[in-house]
Amino acid sequence: MPSPITTSRALARTALRGHQLQQRCGQSTAEPSNGTGLTTIASHGQGEMLLRLRDVLAIVGMSRAHVYNLIKQGLFPRPIALGSNCARWVQSEVQAWVSDSIVTARLTARETTRQ
Repeated sequence: MPSPITTSRALARTALRGHQLQQRCGQSTAEPSNGTGLTTIASHGQGEMLLRLRDVLAIVGMSRAHVYNLIKQGLFPRPIALGSNCARWVQSEVQAWVSDSIVTARLTARETTRQ
């Protein structure tokens, strides 16, 4: 499990690259939030942040191949396509997956120790 510092760094890198995402993928789908450079999904009023693959990998601490295998199996959030060569993950979906994984791991560990 990555440390909170690693997660913060990954999110900070994403924030700094927000304007690059906007240039590559167009403004109709994503726009910066409050001039911070954070990329948000315009249709969501909640200001969802979009993550690049490298940021997702830093957050979950897995390899690219493993993440894509989990996606194929339906066990990891799918990215959203913002263009022909532009895909991003919704931060809240990735964070929810991390939280669920922690709960599952702890429950599994508890059940294993009880037997």
